[in-house]
Amino acid sequence: MHLVLEQSPTPIYQRLIAALSRALVGAGHRISLLDPTAFIAGSVAGSVPGCFAGTLAESLDGPLTPVGFGRVAQVVLHRPLFWDRLDSLEADALIIVSPISLLAGFDLVRGTFLYEQGPTPLVFLHFEDCFSTHPSQERIEAALGSYIATGHRSHHFCLEPRNGQELGRLNLATSPLYAIGEGSYEPPAGASLRREVCFIGHVHPGFDWGDHPPDPASQLRADLWRRLQQFDHPLEPGALAYAERCCGPGSSVLQRLAAKAYYRSLAHGHSLGFRGEVLRRLGDRPIDLYGPEAERLCAHWPAPAPALGSRRGHPATASLAASAAIYRSSLISLNITALQFDQAVSNRVLDVAAAGGFPLTDWKGELGALTGVAEAISYRSLEELQHKMDYYGHLDHRAERLEIATTLQREVRERGDYGALAQAIGAALLGLGAPKAPKLEDQERREGPESHCSRPSPRKERPNTSTNIAKPG
Repeated sequence: MHLVLEQSPTPIYQRLIAALSRALVGAGHRISLLDPTAFIAGSVAGSVPGCFAGTLAESLDGPLTPVGFGRVAQVVLHRPLFWDRLDSLEADALIIVSPISLLAGFDLVRGTFLYEQGPTPLVFLHFEDCFSTHPSQERIEAALGSYIATGHRSHHFCLEPRNGQELGRLNLATSPLYAIGEGSYEPPAGASLRREVCFIGHVHPGFDWGDHPPDPASQLRADLWRRLQQFDHPLEPGALAYAERCCGPGSSVLQRLAAKAYYRSLAHGHSLGFRGEVLRRLGDRPIDLYGPEAERLCAHWPAPAPALGSRRGHPATASLAASAAIYRSSLISLNITALQFDQAVSNRVLDVAAAGGFPLTDWKGELGALTGVAEAISYRSLEELQHKMDYYGHLDHRAERLEIATTLQREVRERGDYGALAQAIGAALLGLGAPKAPKLEDQERREGPESHCSRPSPRKERPNTSTNIAKPG
């Protein structure tokens, strides 16, 4: 099959898409990669690494269409260029990986997602919560409606098991998706460990409650403070309670699912502050932080502050290899999972294992399916985290730490790689084959721009013409 993927503006997804593309080629498929910057008004392909680029030099009339990516970005799309290129590829299927890809973008004029507007079979790889980037409950309802509208030609792979269950309730085809360890596998190190604890990732100093609507705000605060006390505290009951309050007795399954997802999305917006709260509560324990805010955070940690000399801030790592070298040379690599997941295991845990490092991660239900050492590498409370840092950092327990890291790496390798994912995608595609449909722009000329929607368009959102671009988060 000829499969089309879209290049991503973010390094993590660039890596993932490159590895998946190689695996799909190895499985016998032909791959084409779309460069999104080639179709954005005012952009120069590759001119701004890591983000989209563009200006509002041209009018929004005619062939230009504003496209939103939820909270993270908005661009102006050269619509004819984009669809002409996509039509010329004559793809057998589109694989949508990044939540901020153009194909997953929301057409602010038509009130539909771009992937809805063509006839091609779709495979969604949801490495994040399906709805975590959407800015409103209305947009989440639109996303659910679009999944239903394209259900006859789509298959969803979900990292978070809850998403698979929810989409299954809408009679959509779903399969589980697992995080995949990346980079070369290196034997775990038993000596020459240069640092005690490392953390790689984005962190904010603490919670910033902002301007949440009054109803979810108090429930959110209660849920997040409880999560700090009990790391396996699920957010789903709070989401369900919110949905029951804001949805009347006559509300649809779709409306209730959208309300729950909106609550989870609001919670996820506090993920970086949640990490900061966890790190602050570790007191004066030595930790090396690597990330965009790490040096500033360590220099100006808010009161009550840990002993500043024990926290060392470093710039963000520039590559997977650089991160792997830090994981491999640290006694413990700390993971604090983003709040979008109640059950899924973060890819960082598998990256640490692949590098030969030793992770400590907050407990997730999927850990037990990943490895037999799940209890050893997880914590459910701050007290348990402190205890395990002391225990595995002690010289008397280095051999036990090495044995656990070796077992974890072996089990991660046995679980599967991008080749296994490519095979699963191929199997899903067998049920999505369809005859080639007329080209999109030809259909529009004959039938009008709304002819491709199998449902009424949701409430249209007013384009934001004051700015064209924002960096994805």
